[in-house]
Amino acid sequence: MKTTRTIQTVTYLLVILMLASCSFAQQPVRNKTDESKVSLKGKLSYVQRTGNYMVTTDSPAVEYFIVNPEPVVLDKLIKEGKDVKIEGRLTIGADQLLVEKINGKKYSEAKKPGSN
Repeated sequence: MKTTRTIQTVTYLLVILMLASCSFAQQPVRNKTDESKVSLKGKLSYVQRTGNYMVTTDSPAVEYFIVNPEPVVLDKLIKEGKDVKIEGRLTIGADQLLVEKINGKKYSEAKKPGSN
């Protein structure tokens, strides 16, 4: 009887130890900012109905909403009507883009007056 209780206690402790060690196991580290970085080429547009600036790529045809619009900069590029190269990160959804660079220039630098 005493040995049976000892065996049960040791078994329970081993099970608890195994379950606890599983929760402390190291998980592989993922850098989410690298996974969501994108570089694309497309046309800029403004959707007046929704008030959003968008980038539309040709191949594959995908539309991205710009989450950090700078109307002065983007309106100028829209009027030019040329394709632009945009580097940025996908944010909340797969269709929402945080712009970091346009045509190789930092987006924040593009806001300064007199810069192209």
